[in-house]
Amino acid sequence: MTQSTLHLPSVRALFTDTWLIFKSRFWTLLGVQYAPVVLVGVPLFILAGVMFLWGQKIPPLIWAIPIFLLLLLGLILLYLAQIALLYVIKGQTQKISIRESFRLARSKFFSYLWLMLLIVFINLGATLLFVIPGVIIGIWFALGMYV
Repeated sequence: MTQSTLHLPSVRALFTDTWLIFKSRFWTLLGVQYAPVVLVGVPLFILAGVMFLWGQKIPPLIWAIPIFLLLLLGLILLYLAQIALLYVIKGQTQKISIRESFRLARSKFFSYLWLMLLIVFINLGATLLFVIPGVIIGIWFALGMYV
């Protein structure tokens, strides 16, 4: 039986590869990261301006509904952007676009959400045991979504 040895790349090689990916996909990475900010931030900013101008004439509950919906949409888009960033980095040789990365991310949204909820509950349960186990288990599961 022959044994094959596995050689890990050096830290310098990893940083060099990371920098090359970042340079080649900079605008796509930036677009994926700022799409939720633009799609939710601009309407929220406009709504805040309208609230400032006409806030006294309209009941607060009327303002709370669109603000809540925009914040919920922003949270969903931020989670989608995290998944889309993984697809942009993974598919760097295929040069996938911003729209394509969000389309691929949509198919993994519920799996990602389920995994994040599990991680949160595991961390909360471990923190209830004591702070130190909570920190240790939090570090163990912090990168679970990338596996």
